[in-house]
Amino acid sequence: MFNTMGTGTKITVGFVSLIAIAMILGGLAINKMGQVEESSTQLAQDYVPEVQIANGIQRDALRAMFENRGYNYTEDEEFLNKGKAYLELVKKGIEEAKELVKRSPHLVKLKAEIDEVEQSTLGYLSLLDKTALEVREIQGDRGELDTAAANYMKNCSEFLDGQNKAFETDLQERTEKIDTVVAINNLGNQARLMNFKGQAKQDPTYIQKAIEDLNGLTDLTSELRKVTHLEDDLARIDQTEGAAEQYKTAMEAFLGTFQYGDIGAGTSSVEEIRNQMDASAAIFAQNCQEFFTRQIAALKTDMNERHAKITIVNDIIDVGNDTRIKVWKAQAERDPEGIKEAQKNFDKMATLFADLRKITRLEKDIQRIDDTKTASENYALAMGAVLEQWGHLDELETERVAAANTVLDGANQTATAGITN
Repeated sequence: MFNTMGTGTKITVGFVSLIAIAMILGGLAINKMGQVEESSTQLAQDYVPEVQIANGIQRDALRAMFENRGYNYTEDEEFLNKGKAYLELVKKGIEEAKELVKRSPHLVKLKAEIDEVEQSTLGYLSLLDKTALEVREIQGDRGELDTAAANYMKNCSEFLDGQNKAFETDLQERTEKIDTVVAINNLGNQARLMNFKGQAKQDPTYIQKAIEDLNGLTDLTSELRKVTHLEDDLARIDQTEGAAEQYKTAMEAFLGTFQYGDIGAGTSSVEEIRNQMDASAAIFAQNCQEFFTRQIAALKTDMNERHAKITIVNDIIDVGNDTRIKVWKAQAERDPEGIKEAQKNFDKMATLFADLRKITRLEKDIQRIDDTKTASENYALAMGAVLEQWGHLDELETERVAAANTVLDGANQTATAGITN
């Protein structure tokens, strides 16, 4: 058919074909340009903002995690406030993403991811608030821990100070008693010596001197009574004074025989007087010796007991210091096992308190032991509370990290999807 056409017709058909081809190609070009324009518009208005928002969420979430990790380690609320500020930026980014989804309904992946990111962010914020509450509680427990430890050490120190002072007082008082008894005994021995010397020399002035010396006995016994508390010891002082009076009476009677010159060894009245003097002197010496022996024994008992008390109190202080060191070391190294190890010391404390009570008699000292024991029990309770709160914080940290990772993963996937599109 084309061959039968004329030249003009062929030219016309060819020209029309060229125009048709040009129109088709132009239409295709216009269509493609429209698609490019649409893609460029989507890129500028949808995908680029999607990537920017996702990157912003990821960046702010990382910063929030960093600040909150600092808060978890230091408990400094400055870190907490910064972390919350970054989380507000994350929430702002989420709202921007939700607005973008409303404007660009074809951002299906963004819509799915941003909902999950929002839920994870809200969960993270809730966990962070719980963490702050736990931190405040553990700080309160630490305050109770410090107070209980301070009371424990204060009571131990006061008890030890009291025992040291009592040691000095007891030693001084017991020494004064012994010195006074020695002086009384020496006075009695001196009186007997002067008495026998007067009889041997038949010189009544010696006997008179012995009587005068014994008159000074009450000065010594009065001083002794001031530091004597036991009824048995007070009775011995009375017996000693009575024996001295009898001895003086016998010596005065003996002096009367000088008026008659009848002081021979065979004189019955003189023998009776001498026997009376010997008996009185023996009672005097016996009471002095018994009092002296009792004071020496009491001194030994008191000093041994006081030494035992001081030793036990020092042991209690050592155990308390060891406990405090372990507790603070555990907190410094963030190792709860240190607190668990410190808790074992309370059994040792209980044993020491029981041993100390066995040899403690003064009511105020017993009360101080009870106060110290109460402080140790409060210390143990506070340690248990700190340990429990510590466990809660560790659990919350694990949950926070999981929630934060979900936020980061969602933001990362959103950004990747935007770049891929």
